[in-house]
Amino acid sequence: MKYLLVTGWLLLFSATDQIDKRNLLGKYFSVKNSPEKSSELELKTNYRFTYSYRSSGCQGEIQGGWVNVNGKIKFTNDPEFIDKSKALYPDLSLVNWSIHKNGIKPDGALETGCFIEKNLHRKEKLN
Repeated sequence: MKYLLVTGWLLLFSATDQIDKRNLLGKYFSVKNSPEKSSELELKTNYRFTYSYRSSGCQGEIQGGWVNVNGKIKFTNDPEFIDKSKALYPDLSLVNWSIHKNGIKPDGALETGCFIEKNLHRKEKLN
């Protein structure tokens, strides 16, 4: 009985603030966001995403598709965000993101054109 009680408490507390790998949908915010700099990623239904970034006067937003492959999120920019002759957009296909217990994080440095992002992004909590 004591074993069951301890196991129940461990399961309850280990589930707090953890990302459900089956339900990745939602908005994620960099833990290093500030009034001067932000990095936000929204995983939407139909495997679509919107990534927005801002640092002072430099800012942008891109869209595309995503898939979850063995705990790694892989992105593909929509075609209009790949044409370098129009503007420089970050190519999210160059960096996979890993699913962690308390958020998602790029596996390498993501060059946004405004700054380099490599921080954990926590999921927005809905009350």
